[in-house]
Amino acid sequence: MKKKIICLISASAMAATLASCSSSKSSSSSAPASRSAVTSSVDDSSYENVFNIYITAFFTDKDAEKVLEYSMPRAVIEKLKSENRYDKAKSSTEKKIASQFSAYGDAPDFKGILTTGDMDPANYEAAASYLNDYYDDGYTDVKVTSGYEITYSIDYKNSNGETSNNECTACVVGIEGDGLRVIDGMTGDLLTKLYNTTTY
Repeated sequence: MKKKIICLISASAMAATLASCSSSKSSSSSAPASRSAVTSSVDDSSYENVFNIYITAFFTDKDAEKVLEYSMPRAVIEKLKSENRYDKAKSSTEKKIASQFSAYGDAPDFKGILTTGDMDPANYEAAASYLNDYYDDGYTDVKVTSGYEITYSIDYKNSNGETSNNECTACVVGIEGDGLRVIDGMTGDLLTKLYNTTTY
């Protein structure tokens, strides 16, 4: 397999999320659900619920294993485990979670989902490329069969202790024979720009 000539962005890297976030001073016409409103009995077939599980695992529970479970294809997890590389992936995710809390001095506060919509099917192939090469040489051959885009609200405290609200983006994609996975910090169009099939 030819190596991509573009740099991969880790799907669990919240740096990508921050890069895709924009500060918002205006309030949404419909208030986002609070973190406490995230359902405790989730339906994994709902992309909104899958996203809520992922974001709660990241910001509330700091659960690296669950973050990986909801962002990494099962085939990649199995490959990493079979090659004794899963612990390294988990450790890397733990560091990324910790960096978000240390960078802002206080827990970033997930306020809820603002908008949802369907991803353009033209972006499915790029999403699959992203997931297939999720972690170093963890390449598999997953196929994306559905996709959704989400904007969500999150509060950060700056060094002065002042709170700023940011609107961020994420995708949730369905993998054939597997389930739904979160690609945080991305839109379908951005995935296509990063993973245009002519670049590898």
